[in-house]
Amino acid sequence: MTDQAAPKNARKAFEKAEKAYQKQDLEEAEKNLQLALKDYSKFASAWFRLGQIHMEYYRVKEARDAFAKAIATD
Repeated sequence: MTDQAAPKNARKAFEKAEKAYQKQDLEEAEKNLQLALKDYSKFASAWFRLGQIHMEYYRVKEARDAFAKAIATD
């Protein structure tokens, strides 16, 4: 799994995103996921979670693209 190769900064941003997602703070979660993906574009779990957030906002095309990237990078 490519997630294990993620650099420390990307993992930290992902962890912050997960905490925000659990609190339903989707804007904060999305912001941190974007940071994680900026540091490590092969972060499959981050792409998957971003897809879920896009679905919450009914951004279907963006969700589909994020899920496709999650599959491609895993």
